[in-house]
Amino acid sequence: MFVPRNSHGAQRNLRYIALLCAFLFALTFGASPLAGAQEHAAQGNCTHPGPATRPDCPDAIAFLAKFQDALKSGNQEAVALLVNYPLLVTGAAGRTQVRSRAQLLSSFDGIFTATVRGAILKATPDDVWGNYQGFMIGDGVIWFDGIIPRNQAARPSVPNAKYPFKLITVNRATP
Repeated sequence: MFVPRNSHGAQRNLRYIALLCAFLFALTFGASPLAGAQEHAAQGNCTHPGPATRPDCPDAIAFLAKFQDALKSGNQEAVALLVNYPLLVTGAAGRTQVRSRAQLLSSFDGIFTATVRGAILKATPDDVWGNYQGFMIGDGVIWFDGIIPRNQAARPSVPNAKYPFKLITVNRATP
């Protein structure tokens, strides 16, 4: 039998035993010890706020609705106006950058495949999740964020300055 030299070691051993018992219980009775965490992670943090929730979540949700409307109506021009160029597009063939509205329109169906369109159109506000890199839906099928216009400098003196939201990434291999 192992006898720890100090109480810190004994506490660590007790925690290990408790964790092992919880794991064995979960295996025996079919419960997953991580089910609650996985269920919460599947929801976006804009409608289920936490300490890391960004204050511009309402703007992100509004952008998603506007983007979905443009995509649903088949208005490729409206979609192109909601994109920040260069747009990063990833897929099985790697990463490419769409540098202009014209390039997006000529490659529209290859960028917004049926799978990507389906994932975007079925997304709800509960799917919007944001961090310091921007906002995403689903498993990151698209990323978008407030973009500072090229002719405007960031305004650090205005901490809650609002910038127009734009699409920044499409991940075709994600859905």
